[in-house]
Amino acid sequence: MLRKNTRYTEHTSLCNARFFSLFVYRNNIDDLPVCIVSIKQKNQDVGEEEEEKKQGGLQNEMVPDEEVERTTIGAYTEILGDDNSATEKGKKAQGDPSSLVKGVKKTTTRTEKRLEDFVYPDDKKGNKKKPTKKKEWRPDMSKLYKLMSAEDVESLDQLCDCENDDPNVAVWTNSSSSDTVALSDIIKLLDDGDVSNSVIDGFALVLENMQEALQKTRGNNVYFLSTCWTLIHSENPELKQFLLDKKLQHVFDNMERYGSDYYRFLVFPMNSLGNRPRVKNSNPYHWTILFYDVHEQQWKHYNSLRKRNGADPHLQDAITVKKYVEEFMRHRHGDKTKQPSFNLFSSPTTLFQSHDFNAPITSAQDAPQQFATTVDCGIIVCYIMGKLANHEPIPPSVSKDDVSEFRVHLEHVFLNDPPRSWSIADWNSREIQANLPD
Repeated sequence: MLRKNTRYTEHTSLCNARFFSLFVYRNNIDDLPVCIVSIKQKNQDVGEEEEEKKQGGLQNEMVPDEEVERTTIGAYTEILGDDNSATEKGKKAQGDPSSLVKGVKKTTTRTEKRLEDFVYPDDKKGNKKKPTKKKEWRPDMSKLYKLMSAEDVESLDQLCDCENDDPNVAVWTNSSSSDTVALSDIIKLLDDGDVSNSVIDGFALVLENMQEALQKTRGNNVYFLSTCWTLIHSENPELKQFLLDKKLQHVFDNMERYGSDYYRFLVFPMNSLGNRPRVKNSNPYHWTILFYDVHEQQWKHYNSLRKRNGADPHLQDAITVKKYVEEFMRHRHGDKTKQPSFNLFSSPTTLFQSHDFNAPITSAQDAPQQFATTVDCGIIVCYIMGKLANHEPIPPSVSKDDVSEFRVHLEHVFLNDPPRSWSIADWNSREIQANLPD
């Protein structure tokens, strides 16, 4: 037990000592015993001086140990908190995870607390956005609307109305091959978009039909499918034979029947990978055009995205097509020469024969180039095809106006190629027949 005087001198000294020891622990002070003894001695000296000044004060009392302990604990708990909290704070200072975070992570269900009288933004009636319906395309929405004829605008308006009833309605259809040009293809044409192989192959067929109508015996062009490069790499021999070899055989037969002057250009629009590696499911991404000039007896390749320096990465794709065609003709020529009645290919002007079926190929340095950030490669391929059809020289450049006008020209071609083009009269007739009772 301690003796209690007026100021609880010894009691206070003990409290200060415990408080100071906790302070020393938190601040990593090494000489803890020395510090405690020093504070005790200091407090004892101060108590004795005060006791000498206050002679005659209150009589001393004996203070129980329990009260001393209780008072001591209360003193430093009030200032610093209990030992447990002090320990936890020490752990936090050392970087241990917070017990609060652990508690939240262990919680299996969490509920959001909200005020009853407060209207939160996500609870407001009508605040949720309704899904917006895509605006229906119309010809007057096109970037090239002002260049279109009034008749074409009217036809496209009618097509848009009919597409609401039949999403599969086609602008242009070739019944013999089931090739179609959809309304979506025309929309891309008129909105400066890219073109599909359907547009390129469809335009080639239109040019061939126009050529057949003239019934020329020389100077004709033959247009191969725009997937020719892909077909050569195809692992399906039957598909390759039907879509590529069959047409090459047709060319060979016509030359045998009419002579080598029957053709002027063999045209191969190509969609290929350039210098990108061929891997499974890789899709060609750029249109170029390769053609063989029978009169000049050489191959020419046009690329609208030529590099300023270095070799054209798509030229190798063109060489692949070239070699395949020449090898095909070599075999057919070899088979024919074995026949006693054969005399056609003795002429030096025979296709590829004068170069031993290895005619030279050049990459056109003056090929018209597309503008940056555009997807006009397919448009320029069709543009060159049109020039070859008319035996006109290919210009070294094209302007933005030239490209826009040619896009409208393609749209006009597909809308005005009877009987393959769509018409409102044919549509109404089919609708009437479809509604007739059986």
